[in-house]
Amino acid sequence: MGKMKEAFMEMEESSWKGKPSDFLKYYVKYYIENEAVPTDILCPKCKRSKLTMYNTDDVKCESCRTAYTLIDINTVKFKN
Repeated sequence: MGKMKEAFMEMEESSWKGKPSDFLKYYVKYYIENEAVPTDILCPKCKRSKLTMYNTDDVKCESCRTAYTLIDINTVKFKN
């Protein structure tokens, strides 16, 4: 099972009442802090590979090495 699926299941089991993106930030901070997590988000720049999340402020494409910031559960923006 993938890490994103685990995060979703954890959110459902804990009856999270807030936004899914807030739970994802919480999950990354407390459960997978020093671990790279592959996501299902396709890189908006190269469209060749999916993004890898290191934490909510550090999401990268392994192909083109572009850095992003996680905004919502499947929304990213280019990192400044």
